[in-house]
Amino acid sequence: ALFKTQTSFSALNTIIGTLSGFLMGLYIPIGELPEMVQTVLKYLPFLHTSSLIRGIMTDEPLSRMFSSVPESYQSELESIRSFMGITVQYGDQTAPAFVSVLVLLLTIAVFFTLSVLMMSRKKKS
Repeated sequence: ALFKTQTSFSALNTIIGTLSGFLMGLYIPIGELPEMVQTVLKYLPFLHTSSLIRGIMTDEPLSRMFSSVPESYQSELESIRSFMGITVQYGDQTAPAFVSVLVLLLTIAVFFTLSVLMMSRKKKS
C-alpha cells in the first residue's frame, strides 16, 4: 500500500528479507552477536519465531546427543541452546515457549491494527 511501483516494493522486500535473516540468527548464531544486539533482539518477534521453530526441530536430536554424556556436562546443553538461539534467555532465566507465543501474538495484534487503520484511511481518500 505504501509503494507505487513493483521495483521499489521488490527492493524493500530484498532488504527486509536479508535483515530478518540476521535478526532471526539464520546467518550468525545469536551467541556470536554483541550483548547489546542480543538484548534488542530478545524484544523483537524475529528471534522468538526462530526460537520456537528451532526448539521443535532440535529437541529430540539434542536430547539423544546429550543422553550418553556424563552428568557433569548436562548443564552445557542449556548453554548451547541459548548460544544457538534455540531458547531465549533473560538474565539467568530461560523464557518458556508461551512467552515467545505471547510476543508473536502482540506483534500480530499491533500490525493488524495498523493495517486496518491504513486501509480505512486509504478507503476514505
